[in-house]
Amino acid sequence: MPILGLDKLRQLLLPKQERPPTLREELQQVVRIRTGGMVDGLHVALHVVVTGKADTYYLKQLANHGAYEGTDGDVSIENRITINEPPDNRTIVDLADEVIRVIRGDLQSFAKDIIVVAEGNDIVLRGTIEDDHRRQIAMHLAVQTLRNRSENVRNEIQVVDGNGSMAKPSSPSLPFSSSEPEQ
Repeated sequence: MPILGLDKLRQLLLPKQERPPTLREELQQVVRIRTGGMVDGLHVALHVVVTGKADTYYLKQLANHGAYEGTDGDVSIENRITINEPPDNRTIVDLADEVIRVIRGDLQSFAKDIIVVAEGNDIVLRGTIEDDHRRQIAMHLAVQTLRNRSENVRNEIQVVDGNGSMAKPSSPSLPFSSSEPEQ
């Protein structure tokens, strides 16, 4: 009997669904086929190993998120992605450009009114956003993007309500060092 690929198995065995089957469902179906359906209480646990290289810590973390998509239940992710060492000659402006790319990539349309500027040795986040949670995410993304750097990140993003009025953020706008503590 020839071995069928997962795509062919899906076409032959899985009913038409509005959502694609998860990786777990596909594996359970393969095991049922191989065992003739003779295994009761079948449980498939997934351990996913993600490997490769990324330019930023943010992209490494994004790979974790992508690995979880399409899975459900008992899943563990091992992230072995290494981060390429960026050139040491990047200017503060280069770093500010990288930060805004990451923020806009993650927060998408919510970050359209955010700008990132370089002031001295600081990266400053400015603009407006609709809620404090996204404001905090922007700060977190900036800090993670500049990981192990000496630049400080200041979050001056203002939270606005649905009417465009300024709301008071729940977290302070204090400078935050992007370097990790020495161990």
